[in-house]
Amino acid sequence: MKKIPNPFGKKGYKPHQNKISEQGQRIFSEGLTPDFEYRLEFPDGSVNYVDVAAIDTLGNEAEFVQVGVQTKKGNPVAREQRIIDKIKRFFQIPVTFVPYKTLGDKDNL
Repeated sequence: MKKIPNPFGKKGYKPHQNKISEQGQRIFSEGLTPDFEYRLEFPDGSVNYVDVAAIDTLGNEAEFVQVGVQTKKGNPVAREQRIIDKIKRFFQIPVTFVPYKTLGDKDNL
């Protein structure tokens, strides 16, 4: 039988989902509207999703939040860093990285 890498699918493990929820609450408390699994279409035709987008009262994107795994040095893992860099290259909107786990930490799934 094939092992399922993440039984929770695209939304991630519970700690990942919890951090996303926390960020949504933070965004809401700042007077913005959180939009989860926010679709980004890039000029090169590719599509990616950020965990949460903060939308202002005019419907503009004010911030993107990416929740993921960090290295032991506190940096986003390569996969997360690539998408963050891509977003920064194509959009003039701040990207916040929020770790939910440190690489190698088996206790925090």
